[in-house]
Amino acid sequence: MVLPYEHQIISNTAKIVSLHDRIHETWKYRDRSEKEWKIWEQACKEFHCQYNDLAFLGGINGVRSRLRSGDQEAITYALSFLEIRPYFFRSGYIYKDLVRVLRNCPLSSTQKEQYLAIRERYTQFLHTRKLSKTILYIVIVAISVPCLHC
Repeated sequence: MVLPYEHQIISNTAKIVSLHDRIHETWKYRDRSEKEWKIWEQACKEFHCQYNDLAFLGGINGVRSRLRSGDQEAITYALSFLEIRPYFFRSGYIYKDLVRVLRNCPLSSTQKEQYLAIRERYTQFLHTRKLSKTILYIVIVAISVPCLHC
């Protein structure tokens, strides 16, 4: 099943990743010369100029108010974003924010059902992550505590 806006989200994700990678590539050489510094500055400028529009349909700035006002295009895009779960600079923060904001948005019954399924998967993810961190902590403590029986 192809989600609404799926191709756009995937395409925008690739563009953001490419722009962000360019910053890191040029950063390595920026101290070599003034020309390299300007190339790095240009990469930063391009990223920051395009990020808002690429991160979310209609721009990431103001998305909360559009969702709360019931903008159906923004709601559909947000639900597709949550289903696809793209990975790019700050996408995790956007994901978490959308899950929180959509909770109080005017959703149709189909959208509400989709949102609840997404939220359930997100809750399971958080639980699994917390459990993994707890297990890691136990292993670290077990390794670092000296054996009293030896």
